[in-house]
Amino acid sequence: MERAMEQLNRLTRSLRRARTVELPEDNETAVYTLMPMVMADQHRSVSELLSNSKFDVNYAFGRVKRSLLHIAANCGSVECLVLLLKKGANPNYQDISGCTPLHLAARNG
Repeated sequence: MERAMEQLNRLTRSLRRARTVELPEDNETAVYTLMPMVMADQHRSVSELLSNSKFDVNYAFGRVKRSLLHIAANCGSVECLVLLLKKGANPNYQDISGCTPLHLAARNG
């Protein structure tokens, strides 16, 4: 998580300098770059990073194999949730315990 925050800070600084920023090539690193932005509902930054990448929006990560859509639903990040759905995220994907993003949204209000 610390590594992701460091990458997020680097990305933020470079965005301020109006440089083109790209996600890392591998999904594992990219997801930990995007996750803090999704949690903070920074949909413009997420949109910009996703627009020029080959990142799989249905990539499942972590112990429970959740996607970024699960994270957005769990945190109430509505704008990022809509963006991820438009980018093709699967709303029916289940984590290892059988929870979909809708289950998490309902559980957390």
